[in-house]
Amino acid sequence: MNNCKTCQGSVYTRRDFVKKATLISASLCVGMNLISCKKDTPVTEKNYYIQKKDELLNDFDELSLIVKNILLENFPLSRVNKWKDEAKKEYSLIIPQLPYVGGDDSDFTRYLILSAAFIPYLKILRENGISTRQIGKLIFDASKIYYNREISKVLRPAIKWYTLSGFNQNSTKELALKTQLRKYKEDWVMEFVKGEEGKFEYGINYKECGLVKLYKVYDVAEFTPYLCLTDYSLLTLLGIELKRTHTIANGAASCDFRFINNDKGPTGWPPESLPEWTGKFES
Repeated sequence: MNNCKTCQGSVYTRRDFVKKATLISASLCVGMNLISCKKDTPVTEKNYYIQKKDELLNDFDELSLIVKNILLENFPLSRVNKWKDEAKKEYSLIIPQLPYVGGDDSDFTRYLILSAAFIPYLKILRENGISTRQIGKLIFDASKIYYNREISKVLRPAIKWYTLSGFNQNSTKELALKTQLRKYKEDWVMEFVKGEEGKFEYGINYKECGLVKLYKVYDVAEFTPYLCLTDYSLLTLLGIELKRTHTIANGAASCDFRFINNDKGPTGWPPESLPEWTGKFES
């Protein structure tokens, strides 16, 4: 699913797509503010998430409203509200335990937090007998609704331009080299791939995925492939085609992202239409 990192330059950290676009506007803090741009209180690696706990819980409530509306299509209000309350309590316990991957200086921090917010729901729904496929579809649908709401139509052309620009490609090269230093063991590790004329603008090969690591720690690894699918829905929203033939989450040794200037790329669902999909976790 991509990049929301604080204005460094990788395409795949979803939330920072908005920040990157706003380099050409008046503010760097429009749209998707999973973590506030304010830095009133100094933070360290040990207290980073604790300092931001109130903000993250507020953002969790925002995502929960989307999840709640989806669940209400199949479950009664009383049951959904119970799950919602349980999920928030669990998430409040998860927040201090989240792995530090660079804080506000890392594009991947926001992506990690957004994905971590799903974890309590994944556990609760699994415990209540909901199938992996149904829960995976919830991840996909909730993310799609979220991106459609948070990334305004007015901003999308600017975000697309920035994402495919030479400026962003250069930033992504620099980011790739930084990740290869492996400063944080729970972080992503990536390589930049130069574009091929007539084939793709540029690409990234992920050698390690922070979300695969995170979901393994919380014993919800079977849902990671569904997070990957949200990359397609986001990029389609921006008018960029993602071509990907394999992912770590689906059992491969790496993920091969290729970005194409085309507004008719795959949307991500159904997953069987994608080369990367193995269905290894579906019974």
